[in-house]
Amino acid sequence: DLGFETNGATRMTITAAGKVGIGLAPTDGTLHVHTATAGTIAAGSWTDDLVVENSGSGGISIITPDANNAYVSFSSPSAQEGANIKWNFDAKDMELSTHNAASKITFSPGSEALAVTMLASGKVGVGIADPDGELHAHTGSAGSVTAYTNADEIVAEGGGESGISILSPDANHGYLVFGAASSNLAAYVKSHYNNGVLQIGTAKTGGNIKFRSGNDVEVMVLDETGLATFRQDVYITDLSAVGTDPL
Repeated sequence: DLGFETNGATRMTITAAGKVGIGLAPTDGTLHVHTATAGTIAAGSWTDDLVVENSGSGGISIITPDANNAYVSFSSPSAQEGANIKWNFDAKDMELSTHNAASKITFSPGSEALAVTMLASGKVGVGIADPDGELHAHTGSAGSVTAYTNADEIVAEGGGESGISILSPDANHGYLVFGAASSNLAAYVKSHYNNGVLQIGTAKTGGNIKFRSGNDVEVMVLDETGLATFRQDVYITDLSAVGTDPL
């Protein structure tokens, strides 16, 4: 080994194997920058090309002017720029990106269990690797089914009881709103806990509310005047009688 000393202390060592240690010898990796020992631990063999060690907080700094990007780049023989972590102070932009047309970004906390997947198409899956829609929240498989293509912007899937909650204070409304290019409030469902009211409404002049059942058959239309039109006779029932005279 070859050691370099200042003030009577070895500051850098180059081993016979070509490894370089700054602040220690022998080294855990190809280049080991050592401020103080972190304890009884060695770098993993798959991540030992550069090792930074300290007995307290440790780190690596990439410093650039405010207007320029600071990069960490991941490359391979097939792609000089496979993936990047990039920061720009003036743009106030922290970017995590990939540069392969079919690539994805995954987040796997805990015991490397998949939590979030971001596909190249822009689709995001929470708890699922291949989301059906733009946002797919998955807590379990519902079976051999995929989301309806006309309603796949947000997909909530579970292996048992499943749903979406809209939570608001007791004194405020919770809304589900339907909008369009001509109006951001075309129709809505809203609930108010203190008033004990659930409302279904349209905000467009001339708008109707339609009820369909069975094989998507229209059974009732409620127009803006309050007139209700029924497809068949209407029966009024209670707990003690079923099938009374038609209304």
